[in-house]
Amino acid sequence: EQAQRVYDKHDDAAAIKILAAFIRTTSNLAELVDAYSLLSDAFTRRGEYQRAVMQLEHLLSLLPPIDTLGIHTTLQVTTKWLQRIARLHTQQGDLVSAVDTMLREHALAKAEDQERLVAQIETMLQTQLTRDDLHAVADRYPTMFPGDAALSHLIQRYDHAGNNEFFSMEQLVNRLVEQFPEQKSAQVAVTRLNTLRVQLQAHRYIIGVALPMSGPLAPYAKDILTGIRLAINQQQMTDSLGIVTIDVAQQDRTLIDQVTQLQADFNPIALLGPLLSKNLNALAEWAEYYGIPVVSPTATQPAVARHGSFLFSTATTGTLLGNAIAQYAMFDLGMTQFAILAPDDPYGAELSTVFATAIAQIEGIVLATVFYDPGETDFKPYIQIIRDNDLKHDGILLPPLEGEEGEEEDESYFPGLDAIFLPDGHKTVGLIAAHLHYHDMNVTLLGANGWNNSDLIRYGEQAVEGGVFVDTFNLHSPNTAMQAFVRDYQASYQSDPSEFSALAYDTTQMVLHTIHQGAMTGRAVGASLRALHQFPSLSGPATMTPAGTLNRSLVVITVDQGAFVQLN
Repeated sequence: EQAQRVYDKHDDAAAIKILAAFIRTTSNLAELVDAYSLLSDAFTRRGEYQRAVMQLEHLLSLLPPIDTLGIHTTLQVTTKWLQRIARLHTQQGDLVSAVDTMLREHALAKAEDQERLVAQIETMLQTQLTRDDLHAVADRYPTMFPGDAALSHLIQRYDHAGNNEFFSMEQLVNRLVEQFPEQKSAQVAVTRLNTLRVQLQAHRYIIGVALPMSGPLAPYAKDILTGIRLAINQQQMTDSLGIVTIDVAQQDRTLIDQVTQLQADFNPIALLGPLLSKNLNALAEWAEYYGIPVVSPTATQPAVARHGSFLFSTATTGTLLGNAIAQYAMFDLGMTQFAILAPDDPYGAELSTVFATAIAQIEGIVLATVFYDPGETDFKPYIQIIRDNDLKHDGILLPPLEGEEGEEEDESYFPGLDAIFLPDGHKTVGLIAAHLHYHDMNVTLLGANGWNNSDLIRYGEQAVEGGVFVDTFNLHSPNTAMQAFVRDYQASYQSDPSEFSALAYDTTQMVLHTIHQGAMTGRAVGASLRALHQFPSLSGPATMTPAGTLNRSLVVITVDQGAFVQLN
């Protein structure tokens, strides 16, 4: 009663405190039911829906088991609380959990109530659940309702999205047929899929896409696919152009089997992807045999053309990054002396080598290259090595001065080197920057695309102020082409593009450019890509090198007053 009075006065915090204390002191079932119910109401009014649900789940656990004695009363009470839990999940926006709860009620309900619940769930699947929600329901109920209904609604959504979603629709139709072969909707979906396949084959040009659409790399693949679709959708030739995507992460078929089937069904003029360098290399003989260029926006292996003349990479390579930051540091910032502090991993090793080589070629000096184990958190020993090497050159160490009370202060270190190159991710760079600042290594910090995350400033704070890094992508670039891309992407997908989306968009535009230039076969597209010169990519002019990699302009970004600012 005390908690109810406080709750009625809208003092939810006090009500929660009183109820929590009361629950610990009573074992009376009726009192506990009332207490948990009111506690759930208090959390609900505070917008803490998950905690509100937890109280009702506690309440349900207290109810006696449903048996032949008092079954109708227990059923009614249980149903009442399950309905409240479902409403809370809906208020929270967790519609998948709401469906789960309604199914719990369905398992207890009478036949007429079961029909009502099925209808309610069907309506939710059709009108309220997102694609991701429907995927979750289909995964959760692979052999029973509402898994079949979720698959059916997903297929309809992908069908309405147009030919670009053919791959996703095909996967779902195959799954529906396999898991629910007796469903009428499965046969309808198969018929519709075959119609779409014929429509796609009628396109004059087909572009294949080979990405890991499932598995741990799926998030990156989805970013890439959205960039590809945006480029395709912007074309005036959409009636004569189609894309077909295959999931290279499938374990039941080899990559070669998949692309060979793709070639037999659709004879694509080019293949975009795959994600990884090892998969790109594996397609060398296939690409040569069929004359289909394979263009990866992310495979960073240098000189891909040595494996096959129809292999291309438009990725941001270590060679691009290391050369760009070295040249900017020396030519634009006038620096001459450097140190490198890098992780002992492939990324750190490649960028360190490229940067040091570029500096030497421009007659600069790298005083020290120091590697640390990935995951390291104590950088004092590594900083000491750089400091010792600096003191052998232009670094200065002044003896301690006597303080006001006769106590000696620390030695004063003044670096002679101009900058330290830190080729690592934003979290580690932020930590290193703080260590450098603490040890008076107050020089300009240089980096690469691993820095390109706004959390760099949160981790490094003032210590990363004035730092400079390079990348192909800047979400807030003043470049008009990049601004237009970001704006169009946000309008199409209601989210910000990633670097992967931008690279895929550029890659697709390059292939489409060859078609606009008159390429009508895969071999012609390959020849046109090899001759690509000064193509207007999002970050600036881009030219394909004899190595099959793209040489492009990079954006140079600094940390200025706690924000990323593009310098070029």
